[in-house]
Amino acid sequence: MKKKADKTKQYSLWDNCRYALRQLRQKEGDIGMAVCGGDVALGVLLPFLEAALAGAVAAILTSGRRPEAILLLVAGYVVLLQTVRFLQGHLRNLRFKTLFLLRIDMGMDFFRKTVWMDGQSLESAQGQKKRKDAGRNLYSGNGQGIEAYTKAWCDLVMQLIGLVLYGAIVGQVSLILLAILVLQTLLVSYLHTKAGKRAYAMEDEIEKKWGIFQYLRRETVIPGNGKDIRMYRMDKWFLGMFHGLIDRVCALIDRQQTGYMAAGMAEDLLTFARSMVVYGWLIREMAAGNMTIPSFLLYVGIVAGFGAWMNGLFGAWRQILENEKLMDDYRDFMDFGVVEEGRQARGGPGAPMRFGSSMCASDMKAARKIPSGI
Repeated sequence: MKKKADKTKQYSLWDNCRYALRQLRQKEGDIGMAVCGGDVALGVLLPFLEAALAGAVAAILTSGRRPEAILLLVAGYVVLLQTVRFLQGHLRNLRFKTLFLLRIDMGMDFFRKTVWMDGQSLESAQGQKKRKDAGRNLYSGNGQGIEAYTKAWCDLVMQLIGLVLYGAIVGQVSLILLAILVLQTLLVSYLHTKAGKRAYAMEDEIEKKWGIFQYLRRETVIPGNGKDIRMYRMDKWFLGMFHGLIDRVCALIDRQQTGYMAAGMAEDLLTFARSMVVYGWLIREMAAGNMTIPSFLLYVGIVAGFGAWMNGLFGAWRQILENEKLMDDYRDFMDFGVVEEGRQARGGPGAPMRFGSSMCASDMKAARKIPSGI
């Protein structure tokens, strides 16, 4: 386990993944795990049914059945599609609620850790910084921290399953086409991963510069400092520091976004080249009589869906990398300091508090009704 210069522990990607899933299981139980698993399963099934719709309808229309049977089959497929869409939307909402409650429940662990720590560790400069950094994992909203991190891992699993399923279908037609799709996926994955690592490496400097800026800003608004600033003519120095820090932070953020943009442009070019080759091959096969119209429509939908799964995979991976540091900070604080004698023996991080238990229980019930915009 490596350590940074500020003594913050840095956990591995898979260790943080296991930690998040373990917290989900402990806090929300088997129902929470089932909700996330069901959302993943229907999230794979629904796009497949949508991609196969045109091919399935064409196959039914050209099957030679009676009009009544054709109408019944088409209606049955549409009903199945709409049912899966309804269930998937319901499970998606349940997953959102489950992960939000996970963040709230972990916030109670964070609170217990704070009130049980020895005062020397908590009140030290290091302890205050670690506590502040750890809080960002819980109180940065739905789009950052543990909630977004766990959601990203669920999405990553779903995208991987979708890619494997679609790849297996394409492989039945041509291994060469599958190789082209896989090669393009690996190239784009490499470019996005490289861009993500570069952006992640700049986060520490951005945070450091922004922290200095916030400190100087607070100093300028303290009433007692106004006289000294005017007396010693430090206004120009402060303004120069502000401009320098803002310019540096903006330059770093610009480099991050430029890396992501370059990876996105490369992805678009590779996707265009892949589409020209794959669709050209499918059209040639159909024109030569080696592929029926229903099969052609099916594979066109599958190939288009392959790209959507790939984009979703990169989006989930990027979300994981962006929240890795928040997970490290949170776990580092939970392992930091000394717990006062007797506190830990009465209950671990997930156990209810002994003192004020009735108040804590009511607070937990109230917390579960807090709107999701927190």
